[in-house]
Amino acid sequence: KSKRLATAIINVFHEKFGSPANESPVQPGYGNPVLQTTGCPAVIIEAGYLTNQKDITYLQSEDAKELFAKNILIAIENYMERWN
Repeated sequence: KSKRLATAIINVFHEKFGSPANESPVQPGYGNPVLQTTGCPAVIIEAGYLTNQKDITYLQSEDAKELFAKNILIAIENYMERWN
């Protein structure tokens, strides 16, 4: 289910931003307790690079926060409609 949720998020970000997101979501079988111990679908979204000042500046803006949140919500809705 986590891979399906990740796919829904990737699809929205591709559609809205032409984002170069990984098209094959990978969830390792070890190493991340957030992903391994939850009883529900879970993903980690890497929205930018902390080493890139342009990314940091953009991601700190209210517009970016709002845009990311809205698109993640759209992805969750798409996931729920398609797979639940």
